[in-house]
Parts: sequence; structure tokens; C-alpha cells
Amino acid sequence: MVDQLAEEMRCSDFVPLAFELSFGERGELPAVTVSEPDAELRIGGKVDRVDGWVKDNRLYLRVVDYKSGKKALTWPPSGWAWISRCCCTCSP
Repeated sequence: MVDQLAEEMRCSDFVPLAFELSFGERGELPAVTVSEPDAELRIGGKVDRVDGWVKDNRLYLRVVDYKSGKKALTWPPSGWAWISRCCCTCSP
């Protein structure tokens, strides 16, 4: 895993901006909010790393959340853990 991370950093223009970044109720950043006309979902959690890359005066972010544990995800997913995991591992 360390070799893969080192290779990724060598080949990428992204640079680490934050480590162990928490968001939500007690986080460093506010919760991610998804709004619909009749409901609102607020998502909080912690991600391992946030990388940034500036191109043409625009900041692109990549959220990295390592999954090194042995616990498998089940399908269909159940509960907030799956929602948080999906949102935290997406990259633009």
C-alpha cells in the first residue's frame, strides 16, 4: 500500500491539503448537505486525506479515504455508514 501511495504522489499534480479532516457536527468543516424539496440530509464524518490541484485558476479537490480494514460491505447497504463512505470516497 505504501508503494502505491508513493507512486500516486509521484505521478499526480494533486498535493495533500489536509489529513484526518473531519466534517459535520463536531468537525473542522460543516456537514455536507443534500437538499430536496421535502427533505434534507446532512452528512458528517472523517476522511483520511484531501488533495488539491489548481488548473486554469480553478481548485480541484480529491477526497481520499483509505479502506484497509477487513470488514466487507454488504449489499444492499444498510445505514449511515455506507452513505458516508460513498460520499467521502468520491473524486471529482
